[in-house]
Amino acid sequence: MTFGFAIYGTQEITPSSALNEGIRFFETIKSDINAQGYYAFRRDRSQEDIDFIEKSLDELKYALDKGEAKDFRIYHEGLKGTPWEAAFGYSTKTFGGFFHINIQYNGDSLEDLFLFLERFFENNAASYAIGYKCADVYDAYHYAIGENMVKLFPWENAMAFNKEVDGRFQGQARFNSTKLRLVYPVNVINPSHLDIMIGESTLCEAIQKNEWGILKKINSVNEKWFWIVQDNQLESINNELGMHGVLISWKKCSPRRGSNRLP
Repeated sequence: MTFGFAIYGTQEITPSSALNEGIRFFETIKSDINAQGYYAFRRDRSQEDIDFIEKSLDELKYALDKGEAKDFRIYHEGLKGTPWEAAFGYSTKTFGGFFHINIQYNGDSLEDLFLFLERFFENNAASYAIGYKCADVYDAYHYAIGENMVKLFPWENAMAFNKEVDGRFQGQARFNSTKLRLVYPVNVINPSHLDIMIGESTLCEAIQKNEWGILKKINSVNEKWFWIVQDNQLESINNELGMHGVLISWKKCSPRRGSNRLP
C-alpha cells in the first residue's frame, strides 16, 4: 500500500534540518537512501528551466549547509524502470513552489509514520499536515503539491488546493490556519484549526461531541494535535464540514444518474 504525507507551513525549518529529518525518516521505515539531489536553475538556458542535480549524500549535505541549494529530494529507488519505494522532499518558493515537505512510501501500515511524526513535531515548527492512502507514489507526490489533477475522494475539487497555495498562484494558504484542505485519515492541526466555527461549535467541540475520530495532543515546539479519523467516517465528516464552508477542496457530489438503457 502507498502512503503519502504532506507537511505545510515549513518556512521556519532550514534545508539542513529538513535533510536530517529526511534521513531519520528512512531510518524509521528501515530503508536506505540510494539516490538524492537538489534543484537548480539551468545555467545554459532560461531561468525558467530547472534541473535536478544528482549528488552523493555528503555532497548534498555540504550544498545545503553552505546555502548553495535549498530544495532537495532523497529516495530509495527500486529496480530500474520502476517507481521509487520511498521519498522525502523539501520545497521552498525558490522555483515557484511553496514551503512544504512531502513524503511517499510503500508499506503495510501507518505505524512507522506516527513514530517519525511525533519526533518531527517535537523538534520542528510547521503549521499543518495531512496523511493519506494513494494509488502509487507518483499520485502521492503530486497530491501533496496539488498538481496533475490528482484527487483521492469523489467529494474533492482537484484544482482548488493548487489555487490556494502561496507560491506562483499567490493564494491565501488558509490551510495553515483558518481552513482545512479536507479531512484525511491522519491530520495534524493547530489551535487556529481547532477554533474554526462549525455552526455554533468549534471544530474541537464538534470532534469531541460527534466522536469524529481521536484527538491527541502532540508534545511539540508549538501546539499541535493528531486528529485520526477512520476511513468509514471520512465521507460524512467531510460533507458536514464542507457544507459549513471550512474545507478548501470540498465539493458537493452529484448523485449518480441511472442508466438510460431500455430493459
